[in-house]
Amino acid sequence: KVRKAVLYMINQAAVMSVVVGSDPAFSKVCNAIFLCNTPFGNQAGAEDVKQDFAKAKQLLAEAGYKGEKVVMMDPTDLNVLHSAVLATVPQLRQGGLNMEVQAMDWGTLLTRRNSKEPLDKGGWSMLITAGSGADLIFPLSNFFINPLCDKGWFGWYCDPKMQALQDQWSSTADAKKAQALRVDMQREAYTLVPFAQLGQYQQPMAYR
Repeated sequence: KVRKAVLYMINQAAVMSVVVGSDPAFSKVCNAIFLCNTPFGNQAGAEDVKQDFAKAKQLLAEAGYKGEKVVMMDPTDLNVLHSAVLATVPQLRQGGLNMEVQAMDWGTLLTRRNSKEPLDKGGWSMLITAGSGADLIFPLSNFFINPLCDKGWFGWYCDPKMQALQDQWSSTADAKKAQALRVDMQREAYTLVPFAQLGQYQQPMAYR
């Protein structure tokens, strides 16, 4: 419920405006774990997800949260992620979390994110990162929903149901069934909330 509460603290448009600017061509609000504007994206389970501080605080209360410190790691040498931290942390505080931002370089964050220690022994609560569309549109390469527990991605999301859905997806040759399984995965992700989305953006490149 604490993780679900975070969903209702985030204003994606506000975060994206800090990260990539106000031009709507470069970012969008998106609650689809397989990306919006793709053949694979859907928003099952996230239909009501939007900033709602009252709902966030209600979920925190139901979870038994009593103002314990929450540590956000802030990689100050990566502009996109640092900007996202600056935009997101005030929203988390307004939603009721007792946030402490700890600045560090990206190399330090990469090492520290391996830690499962308590906060007073170098552990952490949150980090912000990004993934490429090429990875995120496919269930087996979308590391945000990797449900392999201690063998999985940082945060160690553990969900046998998600694993079963991914196994079914990888073994079917039926496109309609594969898409239906993506919908089920989307709904499952918004049930246990392994991560909270801050928006979808693109970075145009020019070559000569």
